[in-house]
Amino acid sequence: LLYHLIYANYTNSVLAAVLYILIVITRNFIEPRIIGQHIGINPLITLITIYTGFRLFGIVGLILGIILLVIGVSVYNGLKASKDREELLPE
Repeated sequence: LLYHLIYANYTNSVLAAVLYILIVITRNFIEPRIIGQHIGINPLITLITIYTGFRLFGIVGLILGIILLVIGVSVYNGLKASKDREELLPE
């Protein structure tokens, strides 16, 4: 982007800036919503997990944060389902 601005190639600079903005919007707003809807987690919780994981541990934290969130939700749902099944069974 700066290279194109320095050498007065404004068309490529504008195109690169627009592409960058689209990528940032997709990564920060649309992707957490899609991930959250796909796995049944509130998009805000997904966004907070992505941000916190990245801030604390970098790229590894970003990936592990989502994985741990999905595992945690799956375990919670499994325990909740088994508890509901136990309540339905006669003694």
